[in-house]
Amino acid sequence: MTWLARLFVFGAKRREAAGQPLAPPPAPPPHRSAMLTPRDLARLKGLHPDLVRVVGRARRDVEFYVAQGLRTVEEQRELVARGASRTMNSRHLTGHAVDLYPVSDVPIPKMTMRDMAPVISAMRRAAEAEGVAVVHGADWGWDHPHHELDRRAYP
Repeated sequence: MTWLARLFVFGAKRREAAGQPLAPPPAPPPHRSAMLTPRDLARLKGLHPDLVRVVGRARRDVEFYVAQGLRTVEEQRELVARGASRTMNSRHLTGHAVDLYPVSDVPIPKMTMRDMAPVISAMRRAAEAEGVAVVHGADWGWDHPHHELDRRAYP
């Protein structure tokens, strides 16, 4: 037995003898890749707390970054004009949508559904675990980075 192990055993026996309950071991800190970065957190500001919770939970499973959350009407108009968005009725305008991209060597314009699949799967699992109704852009076949709160549950 190492000196460190003997020290822990000795301390536990002393607390037990004094009638004090044994303290559970501290939880390990989350792995660095499981934590949202300050930039991700800044981009999640203004989003519905249920969506933020799902994103945080999904981040424990797969590494990704938050590309965009809340948008202004001007930003949305510009995206529609460029063809990057198809509607002025975007859930990004109300804080009910987020765009996520995997951390990858593949440049965004060349990303395929296969590249996006781990993020989409992690968001599906996280939404189910949190009991939050989320619709994914992949469900309608063309906006794979997009995840939004279901309009039926979150009008």
